[in-house]
Formats: sequence, structure tokens, C-alpha cells
Amino acid sequence: MRYRCRVALLLTSVVLSSATELRALEPSWRLHAAFPAQWPPTLGAGLVLRVPLGAAPEPTRAGSGPATLHVRNWFLHTSVAVALNTADVDTPMGYGQLGLVRRVHLGPIDRAGLLAAGSLGPKGIGPALRFEAFNGVVGIQPGWMWFEGDHDGPTLAFDISLAFIGDIFRR
Repeated sequence: MRYRCRVALLLTSVVLSSATELRALEPSWRLHAAFPAQWPPTLGAGLVLRVPLGAAPEPTRAGSGPATLHVRNWFLHTSVAVALNTADVDTPMGYGQLGLVRRVHLGPIDRAGLLAAGSLGPKGIGPALRFEAFNGVVGIQPGWMWFEGDHDGPTLAFDISLAFIGDIFRR
């Protein structure tokens, strides 16, 4: 009984201490299209989750003026999606990514990073670059994947925020 109480207390403290961190997550439902090497294009939807890395910086104040707010620049980027192969719509495929993305200031490009991308049906894995534009609304991902059956080659994926698409049609 004492063991269960300690475990419950530990789990509760972990949940409560990370509640502020959970608010910092950036989930985004996306519509995406991919051109995977020598396979037919895929269309699908999925979830992109960016987790800010490091402790939240404290605002600084110079004299009696307004405080300067600071942001975290590094993010853990994860994504899972389900897609349909345009040549065989009866066979769904899974798609996932994991990597690091950094806030950058390159014209319309807001974030850039390096990911590992993988797919199921066809099975494949490989590295990809990720560029996000217009405050993360649009993602562009060139890369290379090694697929089963010697269908290795360059890949290109695009994704766009479903919230953005919804905002366009509400006006």
C-alpha cells in the first residue's frame, strides 16, 4: 500500500511539474503530399508536434523600460501521418519523422532542420531537410530515402496547416 501511494505521488508530481511544459507544445494538424523516390505520389493528413527544447528564458528589463521577451530557438520535431498512394488508393501508408528544427530568419523561411523520415507501405527510411515558412504554416522537406525493392532515391514532401486552410474558407 505504501509503495502504491509513493508511486501515485511521484506520478502526480511529474504531471503537475510538466503541465507548464505541455502548454509550450506546438501541435498542428496538416494536409500533406509526398513524392517518395520512384513510388507514386501520396496524399494524406497527419499531426506535426514541435516541442521547445531547454528551459523557458526569463524576460530581461533594461532600466525602467519595457521587458524584452526571449524565445527558445531549438525544437524537437515529430510527425505522424496516414496517406493514400495515388496509384493504389486501397493501400494506406504510414509516414513519420523525428529530428531537430531551429528558428532561423531567412526571408519567408522561419525554421530549418534535419530529420529522419520513415514510411510503412512501402518500407523506407532516410534523412531529410525541413524548411518551414510563414510562421510554420507551410513545410517543405527534400530528402533521400532507401526503400524496399531498390526504389532508392530523392523524396520531396509538402505540408500545410489545416487551420490555415480552414481560415481561408471562413472568410
